[in-house]
Amino acid sequence: LILVLMYSLFTHAQEDPDMITDRPTQSVSAWTIPKHRLQIESGFQFRKTETGNITLNEMVYQGTLLRYGLLDNFELRAGTTYSRSEITGEEVPDDTLTTATGFTPLVIGFKILIVEEKGWIPRMSFEGSMIIPQAASDEMKVLHYAPSFRFAGEYTITDWLTFGFNVGTDYNAMEADAIGYVSGVFGFSVLPWLGAFAEYYTYLPGSNGDNQHSLDGGLTFPVRKNLQFDVSAGIGLNPAAPDYFAAAGFAWRIPE
Repeated sequence: LILVLMYSLFTHAQEDPDMITDRPTQSVSAWTIPKHRLQIESGFQFRKTETGNITLNEMVYQGTLLRYGLLDNFELRAGTTYSRSEITGEEVPDDTLTTATGFTPLVIGFKILIVEEKGWIPRMSFEGSMIIPQAASDEMKVLHYAPSFRFAGEYTITDWLTFGFNVGTDYNAMEADAIGYVSGVFGFSVLPWLGAFAEYYTYLPGSNGDNQHSLDGGLTFPVRKNLQFDVSAGIGLNPAAPDYFAAAGFAWRIPE
């Protein structure tokens, strides 16, 4: 019986279309989950940001995004992270909470495919989400509901090279300020079991702060059509951006 179940699981995975994930890039992909399928994308990340004499260390022990294909071109999304942040430095105010550990606010949303790629027209999708401020551990709660909107596009350049991009707006959940977001990412199919990417992304807070410019890159390991592992790292290009981060994780589309 166990052998039959394992064979069935493997067979379904082989019949699946190739899996396109929203990790490990910072950009949202232009692809949605197949209808009535559930995909889990999860991993950890360490990020360090130094501002003057203050250092912020952030460790995401478990960041998970659930994606469910409601229709052929429409998916539902929900995600949260279990993380720890620590602030150190001589200039930290005495009344500042220097460490916080717990679940960050729940984020719920959707993604819808707008148009398939055709000629000079890229594949285009729209992703919208909302931070739920009270759906979090006490130390991680925020003040405001915070929406996020992104248009995601993708061009197929060759059979081994793609270019994706995002344009959108995030909202600061503590101050309710709008923050622009732009990214561009090249994806490379190196081998059947190895992919790579290189990405530029920027946050644009306008008059509310300095722009943040960053680069990142990484490797993906699609060991099955429904299972992928990844590693990635990035650096900040200006003082306002986080100094660096490193991450690793996986994506698994549950077989039918």
